[in-house]
Amino acid sequence: MNGIEKITAKIIEDARAEADEIKRASDAERAEIAERYRAEADAETAKILEAGKLEAARQTELLASTANAESKKAILTEKQLLIAEAFELAAQKLESVPDGGKFNVQLVKSDGTTESKRDTAMALKYRRDELTPKVAEILFSE
Repeated sequence: MNGIEKITAKIIEDARAEADEIKRASDAERAEIAERYRAEADAETAKILEAGKLEAARQTELLASTANAESKKAILTEKQLLIAEAFELAAQKLESVPDGGKFNVQLVKSDGTTESKRDTAMALKYRRDELTPKVAEILFSE
């Protein structure tokens, strides 16, 4: 090998060594960048997952609250039906009472005069208005 070939071979060898060093450096930088983005992606994934868990818990609480309210509403409806049935049964029983046993109801007319009347239905209406809050209080106290 003569001088020019030796110089050319040395230049090629140095270029290969420099290229290998550049490749090692770029591989290391690529790995570092990939790791940094992987860590960012993992952090973002954890953040999204936590937000999803919080939203799921909020939705669960909302659904439970709604179900509880619907349940109470259904119970209230049933209690109101029971009260109405009790008063209807009372009205039927009172209708079967002979006239002497019917209630005396005082009606106030628009001119201010009053009229006494034996009327089961009217008496029951006044009694219902008076008793319903008390019955409701008894039924609904928990």
